Amino acid sequence: MTMKPSISRAILLSAFVFPGAGQFYLKRFKTGMVLLATTIICLFSIVASVMKTAMSALQQIQMQGGIVDMAKITSIATDASTQASNAGYSLVFSLIVICWLYSIVDAYLTGIKANRRIK
Repeated sequence: MTMKPSISRAILLSAFVFPGAGQFYLKRFKTGMVLLATTIICLFSIVASVMKTAMSALQQIQMQGGIVDMAKITSIATDASTQASNAGYSLVFSLIVICWLYSIVDAYLTGIKANRRIK
């Protein structure tokens, strides 16, 4: 007797753990790996961009003699956030959201199909 995979467990894994986790639970390893890899690459690119912006801000502060002036730091942070919005963050965030939503819907549909085959 074959056990039915828990659709709700697969959906919850995809929704609250990481995109692709539900696919791994349902033994759809290729799909899970693509979703996982895409999300990790997007997150890595965001972190790398933020680190680059932070290092640039630190260099600007050091060039000013290391004096901490809150007005200047606010100005640097504002400039950095303006550059960040132009750097394609919205595209990367959109891709992460698309992966997450696809993962949830795919886990649901795959679970339904698997349950129908078992019946």
